[in-house]
Amino acid sequence: MDNNAKIYSKDSALLKAMAAGKCDVGLVNTYYLGRELKKDANFPVGLFWANQANRGTHVNISVMLTPVHNSSCGGGTLSKQTPSI
Repeated sequence: MDNNAKIYSKDSALLKAMAAGKCDVGLVNTYYLGRELKKDANFPVGLFWANQANRGTHVNISVMLTPVHNSSCGGGTLSKQTPSI
């Protein structure tokens, strides 16, 4: 990368680096920030909600299911195959 950005392998490590002043911005799952705030209400990292009206925001998809059959169509099973997006 042109700016020599450090890549952290875990959200919790990135949050701790941000709290220590090693970086200013990061993308993390908010669950991990909540966990840190539960341990320390003064944890020095906060959320920034990106403009969702016209520029978009980061989205974290953990699981995606693809219905193969719908009960209204006589089926009711789900695909175990990974869908191509």
